[in-house]
Amino acid sequence: MNELDRFIRVSEVLLFTSFSRTTLWREMKAGRFPNSVQISAGRMAWRTSELAAWQKDPENWKSRR
Repeated sequence: MNELDRFIRVSEVLLFTSFSRTTLWREMKAGRFPNSVQISAGRMAWRTSELAAWQKDPENWKSRR
């Protein structure tokens, strides 16, 4: 059985990356950082598995989508 992915919100992502909010959105738009997913009305989050993949090699990370 596969382990469930955890979702984390923007405040945790900013701590995880040390990005500013503006840099986070810029990197997502440029395709250099995992995109968020909508988990409910008005709530965006990131999958921990995608953040872990990005963390292993941020310079060469490519979106799986």
